[in-house]
Amino acid sequence: MSAGSLLTGARKVAGRFEDALFPPTCGGCGKRGTWLCSRCQKQLQAMPATVCRCGVPHRSDGQCANTAGWPAGLIEMRAGFRFSGPIRQSIHYFKYGGEYARGPVLGAMLAEQVVDHWRLLPMPDLIVPIPLFSRRQRQRGYNQSEILALAVGETFDVAVTNSLTRQFDTPPQVGLDASSRRQNVDGVFKCNAPAGELEDLHVLLVDDVITTGSTMLSAARAVLDAGALEVSCLALARQLSRDR
Repeated sequence: MSAGSLLTGARKVAGRFEDALFPPTCGGCGKRGTWLCSRCQKQLQAMPATVCRCGVPHRSDGQCANTAGWPAGLIEMRAGFRFSGPIRQSIHYFKYGGEYARGPVLGAMLAEQVVDHWRLLPMPDLIVPIPLFSRRQRQRGYNQSEILALAVGETFDVAVTNSLTRQFDTPPQVGLDASSRRQNVDGVFKCNAPAGELEDLHVLLVDDVITTGSTMLSAARAVLDAGALEVSCLALARQLSRDR
Protein backbone atom coordinates (compact mmCIF):
# COMPACT_ATOMS: atom_id res chain seq x y z
CA MET A 1 0.00 0.00 0.00
CA SER A 2 1.37 3.43 -0.92
CA ALA A 3 2.11 6.16 1.60
CA GLY A 4 -0.69 8.21 0.05
CA SER A 5 -3.20 5.40 0.55
CA LEU A 6 -2.07 4.93 4.14
CA LEU A 7 -2.48 8.66 4.79
CA THR A 8 -5.94 8.69 3.24
CA GLY A 9 -6.96 5.70 5.33
CA ALA A 10 -5.58 7.27 8.48
CA ARG A 11 -7.52 10.47 7.82
CA LYS A 12 -10.75 8.51 7.39
CA VAL A 13 -10.19 6.67 10.66
CA ALA A 14 -9.31 9.93 12.42
CA GLY A 15 -12.40 11.55 10.95
CA ARG A 16 -14.67 8.77 12.25
CA PHE A 17 -13.02 8.94 15.68
CA GLU A 18 -13.44 12.72 15.71
CA ASP A 19 -17.12 12.47 14.74
CA ALA A 20 -17.69 9.97 17.54
CA LEU A 21 -16.15 12.28 20.14
CA PHE A 22 -17.52 15.53 18.72
CA PRO A 23 -20.60 14.71 16.62
CA PRO A 24 -21.43 17.51 14.18
CA THR A 25 -24.10 19.92 15.37
CA CYS A 26 -25.34 22.94 13.47
CA GLY A 27 -23.64 26.11 14.61
CA GLY A 28 -26.85 28.03 14.14
CA CYS A 29 -29.65 25.93 15.62
CA GLY A 30 -27.91 22.94 17.19
CA LYS A 31 -29.39 20.33 14.85
CA ARG A 32 -27.37 17.12 15.02
CA GLY A 33 -25.62 15.52 12.08
CA THR A 34 -24.34 18.64 10.31
CA TRP A 35 -22.03 21.54 11.07
CA LEU A 36 -24.46 23.97 9.43
CA CYS A 37 -27.94 22.85 8.38
CA SER A 38 -29.59 23.93 5.14
CA ARG A 39 -32.00 26.21 6.98
CA CYS A 40 -29.18 28.08 8.74
CA GLN A 41 -27.12 28.22 5.55
CA LYS A 42 -29.96 30.23 4.02
CA GLN A 43 -29.58 32.76 6.84
CA LEU A 44 -25.92 33.46 6.04
CA GLN A 45 -25.26 36.98 4.83
CA ALA A 46 -22.52 36.94 2.21
CA MET A 47 -20.45 40.09 1.89
CA PRO A 48 -21.18 41.84 -1.42
CA ALA A 49 -18.82 41.14 -4.29
CA THR A 50 -18.15 44.86 -4.73
CA VAL A 51 -16.66 46.43 -1.63
CA CYS A 52 -14.12 49.10 -0.78
CA ARG A 53 -10.48 48.04 -0.48
CA CYS A 54 -11.04 47.98 3.29
CA GLY A 55 -13.71 45.31 2.84
CA VAL A 56 -16.91 47.18 3.67
CA PRO A 57 -19.60 48.17 1.15
CA HIS A 58 -18.72 51.17 -1.01
CA ARG A 59 -19.57 54.62 0.23
CA SER A 60 -21.55 56.71 -2.22
CA ASP A 61 -18.81 59.35 -2.45
CA GLY A 62 -16.06 56.77 -3.02
CA GLN A 63 -14.02 58.02 -0.06
CA CYS A 64 -12.73 55.73 2.68
CA ALA A 65 -10.89 56.86 5.79
CA ASN A 66 -10.15 53.24 6.69
CA THR A 67 -7.43 52.93 4.06
CA ALA A 68 -5.67 56.16 5.00
CA GLY A 69 -2.18 55.27 6.12
CA TRP A 70 -2.16 51.83 4.53
CA PRO A 71 1.34 50.89 3.33
CA ALA A 72 2.04 50.64 -0.36
CA GLY A 73 1.58 47.03 -1.35
CA LEU A 74 -1.49 46.33 0.79
CA ILE A 75 -4.10 45.61 -1.87
CA GLU A 76 -7.32 44.84 -0.03
CA MET A 77 -9.12 43.28 2.91
CA ARG A 78 -11.99 40.96 2.06
CA ALA A 79 -14.32 38.63 3.94
CA GLY A 80 -16.72 35.91 2.93
CA PHE A 81 -19.61 36.64 5.25
CA ARG A 82 -21.04 39.24 7.57
CA PHE A 83 -20.25 38.45 11.21
CA SER A 84 -23.79 37.77 12.35
CA GLY A 85 -26.28 34.96 12.89
CA PRO A 86 -25.21 31.35 12.27
CA ILE A 87 -21.71 32.24 11.05
CA ARG A 88 -21.03 34.26 14.19
CA GLN A 89 -22.20 31.40 16.41
CA SER A 90 -20.21 28.86 14.38
CA ILE A 91 -17.02 30.89 14.75
CA HIS A 92 -17.62 31.13 18.49
CA TYR A 93 -17.91 27.33 18.83
CA PHE A 94 -14.89 26.81 16.56
CA LYS A 95 -12.72 29.37 18.31
CA TYR A 96 -13.69 29.05 21.96
CA GLY A 97 -15.57 25.76 22.22
CA GLY A 98 -12.76 23.44 21.18
CA GLU A 99 -14.64 22.41 18.03
CA TYR A 100 -11.63 22.35 15.72
CA ALA A 101 -13.39 19.84 13.44
CA ARG A 102 -15.79 22.64 12.50
CA GLY A 103 -12.89 24.62 11.04
CA PRO A 104 -12.29 22.82 7.74
CA VAL A 105 -15.99 23.13 6.91
CA LEU A 106 -15.96 26.86 7.60
CA GLY A 107 -12.73 27.21 5.63
CA ALA A 108 -14.21 25.42 2.65
CA MET A 109 -17.26 27.68 2.81
CA LEU A 110 -15.00 30.74 2.81
CA ALA A 111 -12.97 29.46 -0.14
CA GLU A 112 -16.09 28.70 -2.14
CA GLN A 113 -17.49 32.14 -1.39
CA VAL A 114 -14.45 34.09 -2.61
CA VAL A 115 -12.79 31.87 -5.22
CA ASP A 116 -14.60 33.58 -8.11
CA HIS A 117 -13.15 36.90 -6.99
CA TRP A 118 -9.64 35.50 -7.02
CA ARG A 119 -10.11 33.91 -10.42
CA LEU A 120 -10.36 37.45 -11.79
CA LEU A 121 -7.05 38.41 -10.19
CA PRO A 122 -3.58 36.91 -10.03
CA MET A 123 -3.71 34.17 -7.40
CA PRO A 124 -1.47 34.75 -4.37
CA ASP A 125 1.89 33.04 -4.33
CA LEU A 126 1.65 32.09 -0.67
CA ILE A 127 -0.97 31.96 2.10
CA VAL A 128 -0.01 32.90 5.66
CA PRO A 129 -2.39 32.53 8.63
CA ILE A 130 -2.50 35.15 11.37
CA PRO A 131 -0.69 33.52 14.30
CA LEU A 132 -1.72 33.21 17.92
CA PHE A 133 0.73 33.87 20.71
CA SER A 134 2.47 30.56 21.51
CA ARG A 135 0.98 30.20 24.99
CA ARG A 136 -2.54 30.89 23.75
CA GLN A 137 -2.17 28.33 20.97
CA ARG A 138 -0.98 25.71 23.45
CA GLN A 139 -4.02 26.40 25.63
CA ARG A 140 -6.44 26.23 22.69
CA GLY A 141 -4.66 23.34 21.01
CA TYR A 142 -4.81 24.84 17.52
CA ASN A 143 -4.75 28.09 15.58
CA GLN A 144 -8.17 28.65 14.05
CA SER A 145 -6.72 30.90 11.34
CA GLU A 146 -4.32 28.17 10.23
CA ILE A 147 -7.18 25.67 9.83
CA LEU A 148 -9.09 28.17 7.69
CA ALA A 149 -5.95 28.98 5.69
CA LEU A 150 -5.32 25.31 4.91
CA ALA A 151 -8.83 24.93 3.51
CA VAL A 152 -8.41 28.06 1.37
CA GLY A 153 -5.01 26.86 0.21
CA GLU A 154 -6.45 23.53 -0.88
CA THR A 155 -9.12 25.24 -3.00
CA PHE A 156 -6.73 27.82 -4.42
CA ASP A 157 -3.92 25.26 -4.87
CA VAL A 158 -1.56 27.61 -3.04
CA ALA A 159 0.94 26.65 -0.32
CA VAL A 160 0.32 27.66 3.30
CA THR A 161 3.22 28.56 5.59
CA ASN A 162 3.45 29.85 9.14
CA SER A 163 5.75 32.73 8.21
CA LEU A 164 4.59 35.07 10.98
CA THR A 165 5.16 34.99 14.73
CA ARG A 166 3.18 36.90 17.34
CA GLN A 167 6.03 38.27 19.47
CA PHE A 168 4.07 38.88 22.64
CA ASP A 169 0.64 38.25 24.05
CA THR A 170 -1.83 41.07 23.79
CA PRO A 171 -5.18 41.66 25.49
CA PRO A 172 -8.16 40.47 23.43
CA GLN A 173 -9.34 42.99 20.85
CA VAL A 174 -12.99 42.44 21.83
CA GLY A 175 -14.46 45.59 23.34
CA LEU A 176 -11.66 47.93 22.23
CA ASP A 177 -12.30 50.94 20.02
CA ALA A 178 -10.49 51.39 16.70
CA SER A 179 -7.65 53.47 18.14
CA SER A 180 -7.04 51.05 21.02
CA ARG A 181 -7.10 48.12 18.62
CA ARG A 182 -4.37 49.69 16.49
CA GLN A 183 -2.20 50.37 19.53
CA ASN A 184 -2.82 46.90 20.92
CA VAL A 185 -1.33 45.10 17.90
CA ASP A 186 1.19 47.68 16.69
CA GLY A 187 4.48 45.88 16.03
CA VAL A 188 3.22 42.60 17.49
CA PHE A 189 4.06 40.48 14.42
CA LYS A 190 7.46 39.41 13.16
CA CYS A 191 8.26 37.52 9.97
CA ASN A 192 10.18 34.31 10.69
CA ALA A 193 10.69 33.25 7.06
CA PRO A 194 14.27 32.84 5.86
CA ALA A 195 15.73 35.97 4.32
CA GLY A 196 14.47 36.43 0.78
CA GLU A 197 11.75 33.76 0.97
CA LEU A 198 8.94 36.30 0.60
CA GLU A 199 10.82 38.54 -1.81
CA ASP A 200 8.54 39.89 -4.54
CA LEU A 201 5.69 37.52 -3.63
CA HIS A 202 1.98 38.22 -3.38
CA VAL A 203 1.03 36.99 0.10
CA LEU A 204 -2.53 36.30 1.26
CA LEU A 205 -3.10 36.68 5.01
CA VAL A 206 -6.00 34.68 6.48
CA ASP A 207 -7.86 35.25 9.77
CA ASP A 208 -11.23 34.34 11.21
CA VAL A 209 -12.77 37.80 11.69
CA ILE A 210 -11.96 41.33 10.56
CA THR A 211 -13.42 44.11 12.71
CA THR A 212 -11.47 47.33 12.19
CA GLY A 213 -8.66 45.66 10.23
CA SER A 214 -5.97 46.59 12.78
CA THR A 215 -4.64 43.04 13.17
CA MET A 216 -4.45 42.49 9.42
CA LEU A 217 -2.78 45.86 8.93
CA SER A 218 -0.09 45.09 11.51
CA ALA A 219 0.56 41.66 9.99
CA ALA A 220 0.67 43.10 6.48
CA ARG A 221 3.33 45.61 7.52
CA ALA A 222 5.50 42.77 8.87
CA VAL A 223 5.16 40.76 5.65
CA LEU A 224 5.88 43.78 3.45
CA ASP A 225 8.90 44.68 5.59
CA ALA A 226 10.18 41.13 4.93
CA GLY A 227 10.21 41.80 1.19
CA ALA A 228 6.76 40.79 -0.05
CA LEU A 229 5.64 42.75 -3.09
CA GLU A 230 1.90 42.69 -2.34
CA VAL A 231 -0.37 41.60 0.48
CA SER A 232 -4.08 40.76 0.40
CA CYS A 233 -6.14 39.94 3.47
CA LEU A 234 -8.99 37.48 3.77
CA ALA A 235 -11.25 36.56 6.68
CA LEU A 236 -14.15 34.22 7.16
CA ALA A 237 -16.32 37.07 8.42
CA ARG A 238 -16.43 40.85 8.65
CA GLN A 239 -17.91 42.61 11.66
CA LEU A 240 -19.65 45.76 10.47
CA SER A 241 -20.15 48.68 12.84
CA ARG A 242 -23.87 48.00 13.17
CA ASP A 243 -23.13 44.43 14.33
CA ARG A 244 -20.93 45.46 17.27
